[in-house]
Amino acid sequence: MRLLFILIFTFFLTNIQSQISTRDSLGYKQFKYEQSPYGFGAYFQADVLPKDFNDFRDILKSYNVDLINMSRGSFIWCLKGRYKGYIVGLKFGLGTQGNYNHDSLKIEFNTTIYGISFGYNIINNYYLTLSPFVDLKWYRYRLLNGNKENEISLTDYMKDRDLDLRFNQALVIGGVNIEYKFHRDFIISYNYWTVGLYAGYVIKLNDKPLIYSKYNRLIYDGKINYYNINAGLYFSFNI
Repeated sequence: MRLLFILIFTFFLTNIQSQISTRDSLGYKQFKYEQSPYGFGAYFQADVLPKDFNDFRDILKSYNVDLINMSRGSFIWCLKGRYKGYIVGLKFGLGTQGNYNHDSLKIEFNTTIYGISFGYNIINNYYLTLSPFVDLKWYRYRLLNGNKENEISLTDYMKDRDLDLRFNQALVIGGVNIEYKFHRDFIISYNYWTVGLYAGYVIKLNDKPLIYSKYNRLIYDGKINYYNINAGLYFSFNI
């Protein structure tokens, strides 16, 4: 991940220097960037947030916890609005899913993410945007166990019933975005694409996750532990 950030940052600097040289050679030395005070956009991001379910290993067994811990990334879509530098976004995401067989069990794990984001552009010029942000995210993890056979007897099912658990965890993430702009002046003057990087510090809002089965709230002392840093790469389109 560190190497990816270095390569992308080098790409940003190279393109900035190239575009400045091109504009100067075409007589645009007096070029001034102007942008509408409001705008809208959409972006897609690849997000990395490692988690640790080891507090549940005794009750969920290693085969479940190992699968959960391997699922670290997610893909998030966001619609955002901007007004005079202030930014608000609505987010929806899906985590990388795990699915495999263990002895007689078929195991599935998936993640759904809902969120709202607040930010402000402290740097916003023709090439770069730098924005501190605060994200409020709700992570919903679902773990399912079932018999891998399509047909089983009712007696066997009653001995070893399906497992369907939902873990709910709220997080607040504060950090910074940096993005490079690719303009499309032939459409309208302030249409542009961006590629960006972000990193933020993670804080849990509820110490223990809210756990549910299909019908019941379940009580357990285990916690979901997270790495302190959330980071990712994103692409956006802005008008």
